[in-house]
Amino acid sequence: MQLWKAKRGASGNSHLFLLLAVGCLTSWIWAANSDLTLFSTRYPGSKVATCSLCHSSTPALNSYGSDYRSAGRNASGLAGIESRDSDGDGFSNLQEIQAGTYPGNASDKPAQTTTTVVTTTTTTTASSSSTTTTLPSGSALMEFAHLAAGGGWRSFLIMNNNTSADVTGKVEFTASGGQPLVVEVDGAAKSSQTFTVKANGFLKLTLDSASAASPLTGWCRVTSSGSLGGVLVYQAKPGSVITTQASVLPSVRMRRFRVAMPQVGTNTELGMAVANVSTQSAKVTARYYTPGGQTLLPDLSIDIAPGTQYAGFVSQLVPGAPSGLEGVLEISSNADIVAVGLLAIYDYQLYTTVPIVALP
Repeated sequence: MQLWKAKRGASGNSHLFLLLAVGCLTSWIWAANSDLTLFSTRYPGSKVATCSLCHSSTPALNSYGSDYRSAGRNASGLAGIESRDSDGDGFSNLQEIQAGTYPGNASDKPAQTTTTVVTTTTTTTASSSSTTTTLPSGSALMEFAHLAAGGGWRSFLIMNNNTSADVTGKVEFTASGGQPLVVEVDGAAKSSQTFTVKANGFLKLTLDSASAASPLTGWCRVTSSGSLGGVLVYQAKPGSVITTQASVLPSVRMRRFRVAMPQVGTNTELGMAVANVSTQSAKVTARYYTPGGQTLLPDLSIDIAPGTQYAGFVSQLVPGAPSGLEGVLEISSNADIVAVGLLAIYDYQLYTTVPIVALP
């Protein structure tokens, strides 16, 4: 408003307008340069460290620039939006930056021929809405949302190679709080393990913790040089007797899913494990639907930090849920998560997994 008045004032005031305009332009250029310095520090040598990174035209922001501004316009903001797909072209901002394409321009994206798309599905789920994880050419990813070791539990990570070439890789174990989870891998304490699965071969890693009085829980990620099949099996083994076991398949990355709930009562509990696999904090919301499709309880939201896991029963996740609860639980998130549904029937000492269905 002051600029407008100066422009309409006497000719002597026109100099004031010019000085203010030049000052504003200089300030904008300085801010833009500061932003590019932050960007170049995080991504040295990036081909997209230009004004077009954040601007469709000066000073209008594109979708990446808007996300960067909303994230705080600082170094942590850059990190916080790496997993987003700001321009909606199917590639995350980080993937585009690494490929030298602009994350705020949907018409500029990595060539499909330079990547391999690896798709994993959740337990017995056959849904066209399953998401994919796009990785550099020649690599593959499996993420398991839950494992347990020690305190009467042990897990097995089983991988099979259905190709005619050896596949190498690494598995990393992460505790619920996001820190590395140290377990005994085939008897040796470690938080990660490299491996080779021979052509057409099979590999099983035993995960335990003899010294743990209570179960060590968390999730794990497997990256490999080629595609593998896999399952994580965890056993309840008080003493020397195996009472039950459950199989956890690699989870698809998603932001919304549903799990059907059988009766949840005194001796039956439905739970789930949700791991935040993104680089930003995930706000996860739980909504309960009755068998008739109505919502009965207030939505509950929890925050899950990057790399961390939430595991609990529905009675903990949705306080006040009535005894004998049946229906559908919908989970939604603003960041990529992996998940597995869990069911415990105490009368039979049974622990198992239940199907979840990814939604668009």
